[in-house]
Amino acid sequence: MKRESFITRLGLRGMGVVMFFSLMFLFVGTLLFSITFKNNYDIIFMKGGVLQIVVRLLVLGIASFLLTKVKISQKVFYICIAVYAVINVLFVILMGMLPAEDQYYLTATAADMLKGDFTEFAKFGYMDLYPHQFAFLEYDKYLFKIFGVNNYLAMQLLNVLYLLIIILCAVKIEELFGEGNEYKIGVVMMLFFPLSIYTTYIYGTLLSLAASMVSIYFLIRLLKGQKCFICGLGIVFFNVAALLAKSNAIIFTIAESIIILLSINRSESRKRILNKIGLIVSLIVIYTLVTAGVHAKLHTYTESDDVGTPRIAWIAMGLQTGGPAEGWHNCFVRDVYWNNDCNREIATELSKAAIKESFDYYVHNPKVAVTFFSKKLITLWTNPSFEAFMVLQRSHVRNPNTEIAPNPLRNFLLKQTDDNSMDAEHKWLNAYLKIYGLAIILGAMVYVLKGKLSCYTCVFACAFIGGFIFHTFWEAGSRYMLTYFVILIPYGVKGLHLLFDQKKDVTKELEIISD
Repeated sequence: MKRESFITRLGLRGMGVVMFFSLMFLFVGTLLFSITFKNNYDIIFMKGGVLQIVVRLLVLGIASFLLTKVKISQKVFYICIAVYAVINVLFVILMGMLPAEDQYYLTATAADMLKGDFTEFAKFGYMDLYPHQFAFLEYDKYLFKIFGVNNYLAMQLLNVLYLLIIILCAVKIEELFGEGNEYKIGVVMMLFFPLSIYTTYIYGTLLSLAASMVSIYFLIRLLKGQKCFICGLGIVFFNVAALLAKSNAIIFTIAESIIILLSINRSESRKRILNKIGLIVSLIVIYTLVTAGVHAKLHTYTESDDVGTPRIAWIAMGLQTGGPAEGWHNCFVRDVYWNNDCNREIATELSKAAIKESFDYYVHNPKVAVTFFSKKLITLWTNPSFEAFMVLQRSHVRNPNTEIAPNPLRNFLLKQTDDNSMDAEHKWLNAYLKIYGLAIILGAMVYVLKGKLSCYTCVFACAFIGGFIFHTFWEAGSRYMLTYFVILIPYGVKGLHLLFDQKKDVTKELEIISD
C-alpha cells in the first residue's frame, strides 16, 4: 500500500487512542465486576473480591500464554469448522427453542399476514409501535412461504449458516491482512459458545453481522487493489442487506465509509479516487432508494404515513434510570408513543425534551453523570454471555404459547439463568467466559498499543468505536454488545501473540498439527 497521507495517519492515531482507552475501561470493568440476570430480568451487579481478581489474572496469564503456543493449520481449521457446523445443527434441533418477545411478535405477525390478518399494523399494534422492524418482518414472511408457516427450525438452521459465514469471513479477512494466525482466530471464535446459543434467536443479529462481514471482506479486497466493480457491488449489496436485517448495522456502514475515505491517497490515480468517492455515494443512494421502497410497502398496511415510535426515543430512554440498570429498558419508548395516542410528532418532541432534561441534569451533576455512564457501560459489557442464557430463558417462559417440553440439554442451559442456585456448572461456565473475555480485551489492547492499526486492519476498530459510543447513549442491553465483541476477537488473538513474543520464548510450541 502507498504511503499514508497525514490525514490518514492522524485518523488512525486518533482511532488508536480512543480504542485503547475504551478497551482499558472495559478490561478493568470486566476484571472487577460481573453482572448476571435473575429470571425476571433483574440485574445482579457483583464486585469481585481481591482473591477472585488475583485468581482471574493468574488464569488469564496462563490461558493467554498457552493460546499463543498452540498452532492451528489450515487442515485442522477446516476439520474444526465441519465438526462445529454439525454440533450447531444438532444443537438447534435438540434445543427446539420457540420465539419469544420481539421474535415472537415478528414471527406471529408474519404468519398473520399470510392469512390476511394485518391487526398488528393498526393503531397500538406491534408494527405501529415498531415499524423499523418491517424489513425483517418481510424476511420472516418469505421464509414462511418457502419453508412453511412457523417453521422455526429452518430459520434457526439458517442462523447456523450465518454463523459459519461470520467465522469464515473473519478468517478470509485475516488472510488478506497477511498478519498470520487466521486459522487460530477462526477456532477461537468457535470457542465462544454464546454465538451457538444465538443460533436459536430468530432475529437479525447473526444475519446482519454475517452480511457486514462479507461487505468488509470485499472492502479489504478493494483496498488491496482488486477489481473495483465487483468489490464495490459486494460492499453495497451486503451493506444494504445488513441494514435491512438490523438498522444498527449503520455503524458498520459508516465505519466502512470512513475507511474508504482514509484510504484515499493523492498518489493514486484520479480514476481510483473518483471510484472510491462514487462507491460511498452509491451506497448512500441505493440504501436510500431501498429504504424508501420498504417504507412505501409498509405504508400500504398502516393507517397513516407517519407512524411508529421515533428512534430518538431510544436515546431518551438510554439516558434514564427506572429499568433494571442505568439506561436499560424502562418502557419509555412504548409509553411516550401510546400515552400520546400514537402521535409520532408529539412523541418526538417529548423525547427531545427528555434528552435535554437528562443532559441538563448531568451537566449540573457531573458526579452523578460519571456514576450513571460508568455503571451503564459496565452492565453493557460485563455479562460474559452477552445475555445468551437469558435469550434461552426468555424464549422458554415469556409467552404461554411458546412453552416447550423440557430436555436435559435445555434444562442444563436454562439453569444457568437461575442465579439463586449458582451451581458448579454455572460458576464454571461464567468463569470460562470471563477469562475468555478478559483475554480478548487484553490482546486487543496490546494490538492497538503496538501501533498495528492501518487502513486495512482498522475497519473492525472503527466499527467497535462507533458501537461503543453509540450504545453509551442508546438503550442499554448486553446482547447489543455481542456484535462488537465478536469483531474484537481477531485483534485479541493477534495481540496476545505480540504480548508473548514467540521468537524470544524458549518454550517449545504445543503444535497440534502441521502440514
